[in-house]
Amino acid sequence: MQGASWALALAGGSYTFLLFLPFGFIIASIIALFCFLAGFFFVVVFEMAQIQIEKLEEMKKQTHLLEQLKHSQTPLV
Repeated sequence: MQGASWALALAGGSYTFLLFLPFGFIIASIIALFCFLAGFFFVVVFEMAQIQIEKLEEMKKQTHLLEQLKHSQTPLV
C-alpha cells in the first residue's frame, strides 16, 4: 500500500499542478502541494501501520521463546 500511496501523492500533485497551471504558477504550486501532502499523509499512515504489525509479530516471537524457556527450566529444590 505504501507504493500506491507514493504514486497517489506524486501523480496527484503533478496532475493538480498541471490542471491549475492556467490560473498561475503560484496558485498551481500551492494547490499541488496540498494535494501532495494529502497523498503523503497516507504514506505515513501505512508506514506506521506496517511498523506496528512488525512490532506485534516480534513480540509474539519473543513471548513464545520466553514461554519455552519458562517450561524448560527445572525448579531448584
